[in-house]
Amino acid sequence: MTLQKIGEWLKSLLKFATGAVKTLAPAAQAVGAATGNKEVVDAAKLAETSAQAVDTALNEDQQK
Repeated sequence: MTLQKIGEWLKSLLKFATGAVKTLAPAAQAVGAATGNKEVVDAAKLAETSAQAVDTALNEDQQK
């Protein structure tokens, strides 16, 4: 496996992971809010923001 193939595989894995986080974070926020757990809400918001940043970086890299 070449380094280029490894890089493509890692990008694919990152896309999958960020998609999962962006899908699950709103549910985690809702559960945290429903249970009154502010730390869960904050962590889910941070995870969603981080996933969006990674997604944006991957998209910019792909456009190059």
